[in-house]
Amino acid sequence: MRLFACLSPRRALGMTGALAVDLGVVLGVVLGVVSCIPDFVPASQLDESPQVLAVRAEPPAVAPGGSVHLDALVHWPGGAPEYLWLVCLPTAVDTVDTCVTNRLGAGGVLVPLCASAPGAPLCYASRDATAVYTVDPAFPLGPDGGGSATIIFELVVGDDVDGEDCLRAYRDLAPSARCLVALKRLTVSVSADSPNTSPALLPLAMEVDGQVVDATDLVALDPTGAAGDDLAVALAVGVSPQTVDELGGDDPPDEVRLPVAWYATCGGFDEDASSVVCRPPPAGQMDPQCEVVETVWKPESSGECTVHVTVRDGRGGVGWWTQEFVVGSGF
Repeated sequence: MRLFACLSPRRALGMTGALAVDLGVVLGVVLGVVSCIPDFVPASQLDESPQVLAVRAEPPAVAPGGSVHLDALVHWPGGAPEYLWLVCLPTAVDTVDTCVTNRLGAGGVLVPLCASAPGAPLCYASRDATAVYTVDPAFPLGPDGGGSATIIFELVVGDDVDGEDCLRAYRDLAPSARCLVALKRLTVSVSADSPNTSPALLPLAMEVDGQVVDATDLVALDPTGAAGDDLAVALAVGVSPQTVDELGGDDPPDEVRLPVAWYATCGGFDEDASSVVCRPPPAGQMDPQCEVVETVWKPESSGECTVHVTVRDGRGGVGWWTQEFVVGSGF
């Protein structure tokens, strides 16, 4: 996944559901670049700066005619953002960064709804938080049809995905304080029917002072007895071994490491980045084994807090778990 500050085509929806994009207003100069996170703030600490933490395409690869479900893990303080999922079919001269820009060109263009225009070189799949895109059954995979190709998804997230702020930011892929772009590749291949899933996270395990805390939709934490920032929550996350595709096949590696990242809207972690280690089945067993990754989170303030954890594999797959907390007074 590639992250940029955002684009936002202006659209006029008619009976066909097409998206009318007018790039005339984006020919001006972008006056400045807004930094999303100051250098001294850990990446795991989510503040008032919006962020796209992950974009998921499930499955991560499809065969022609197959469908993919798209969603994203987004941190957006102060309300719910708008979404726009663009789908671009690159040519030999395109890169992941330039595909949509090249399709739009220097002037206006009509971007159709993907469901109404199968095989369109540029279309939009959804204006919701999630999207479903079906690859054209006639999608070209080389002269013999046995190769692979890439489709690029460009997610636009902003306060107003049709506003001039997003339009300016999109033209130059320049940062914008309230409009973000995330790019996701999808592999299209006739072999995509082989094991092909994103890592599935097991429910988050939590303990406070050695006592197990049940993972409900909203977990209440009582800092009574804890001295200020001494309230600590032990967190542990695991991955379903059956969803680790790299361990499939006749000759799996000795181990696979899946990067783990933790994020929180308050407080911090003793370790905010590590890896889940998974190994093939031991002798006499059928299933692979994955270790559990642990960290300690200190809220350091009262009120509502959110913790996210993401796990990525080496094939473009990503999974996440989100837990909401409310921390009582006492700090």
